[in-house]
Amino acid sequence: MEPDDDEIAGLAELLRSLRQMRQAGVEFAKGKFTADESAAIDRAIELFLGHHGLDRPTLYQRLFRKQEASGVAGGPEDRAIRRSFWAAMAGILPRRQIQAIYHYVHRRYHPFNYQGPWSPAEDRRLARLIEEHGLAWETISRIIGRTGTNCRDHWRYMQGLSHTQKMRQLGNGGRRDAAANASDDNGGSQAA
Repeated sequence: MEPDDDEIAGLAELLRSLRQMRQAGVEFAKGKFTADESAAIDRAIELFLGHHGLDRPTLYQRLFRKQEASGVAGGPEDRAIRRSFWAAMAGILPRRQIQAIYHYVHRRYHPFNYQGPWSPAEDRRLARLIEEHGLAWETISRIIGRTGTNCRDHWRYMQGLSHTQKMRQLGNGGRRDAAANASDDNGGSQAA
């Protein structure tokens, strides 16, 4: 579905408006989205769904689909939907930067978000996947079924825990191997 002339004209007008706002020294809103902003996004999504004849799961699949091997996320229709959607979102909150709106929508509506607390088994799986894939959060996210941001943030949280807390979460009751204990007992050096 290619954007129609009204959508293209609306996007062009939005870009002109944003340029004028920046030139006039208008500061963009920062921080937590207000209840009014959240409600405006919800209403805009409902209008967008009706206008394009989509349901929420289909829209979210098109918005959040990751790139395929070809380097393209979906076909031309998906790209047109994404362009039109983000233009509509930027138009309803002109004092918010589009990147902030994108992150807000991603956190709030992504189907892999809000999966509940992490279990110890998921912590262990995350640790194993990081050993295997490094910090490739999007790859890990597809395997675990949570967003890449959620995986990254949880790993950072785990890194902030004490070593004993981490070991307990990973399932060995906080016990370390004998070599690490001996090294610590000798001030970090091996006994002669």
